[in-house]
Parts: sequence; C-alpha cells; structure tokens
Amino acid sequence: MKISIVASDLLDSEKLLCIQKQAFKPLYDKYHDEQSPYLHTLADMQARIARDDADYYKIMVEGELAGGLCVYNKSADDKWVAIVYIAPAYQNQKVAQTALKLAEAKYPGAKTWGLDFPIDRMANKKCYKALGYNDTGKRLQINEKLTLAVYEKTL
Repeated sequence: MKISIVASDLLDSEKLLCIQKQAFKPLYDKYHDEQSPYLHTLADMQARIARDDADYYKIMVEGELAGGLCVYNKSADDKWVAIVYIAPAYQNQKVAQTALKLAEAKYPGAKTWGLDFPIDRMANKKCYKALGYNDTGKRLQINEKLTLAVYEKTL
C-alpha cells in the first residue's frame, strides 16, 4: 500500500473536514467532548490549514485522500502533532503510523515531537509506542469521561 503525505491548502478544507468528522464521530459519541474535532466547522478547518506556525498535510493512500495530519512548529527543534485522523475505511492498517514517519522525516532538525490522545485508546498507544513515543506522565482532564495522555519522542 503506497502511503504519502502532501501539503494541503484551503481547497482541501471540505474534504478533510468530512473525513475528520467521520473519524472523530465515534470518539465524540463516547466522550461528549465539546472541543472534539467532530464539532469543528469549515471555518475552523480553514483556519488550521492557514496557520503560519503549522503545516497541514493530506494523507494519501494509493492516490486517494485518506486523512489529515497537522504539525505545529513550536520551534525548529520542537514539533507537536496537533491532529492525525484516518478515514474509517483505512483505519487499523498502519496508515497513521506511516504518515507520522513521513512527517517526522520532513523535519530532520527536530529534536522533540509531542502529541496527546485519549488515554484509553489502546490502538493509538500501540501506534505511538511503535514510533518511539513515550508517556510523559502528563494528563489533561477534558471532562469526566475524557483524559488525554501526553506522549513525547526525543531524537
């Protein structure tokens, strides 16, 4: 399976938002998180793509749009994976893992990478651990149902 990441632009906003909503709907239904990407609007997506301090990528599988990935450039040395999501048809096929590897390769000078995810999502934990991310012990309590675990990778 050929997986690539391609810089996105505002023309991709609607398609990316649709996939983001598909990917995050089950999580929203479970956690009822009012900050959920499932609730983002087209204007939210466009604002994120247009940010000067971030790079937003389309995740492509065999030339088809399969998801999105946003990397915040906290500094030249410090990157934060703000969001990564995969369309349901492509989940559990190591697409996110490959996309993250490709993203990391685009920033050879980065020394640290960080991300967060729902602490009870074992598939996410397995993916990030396989890439060398480690639990920092930091927790972000979003609501009574959702706690995020913060992971970091030092190169």
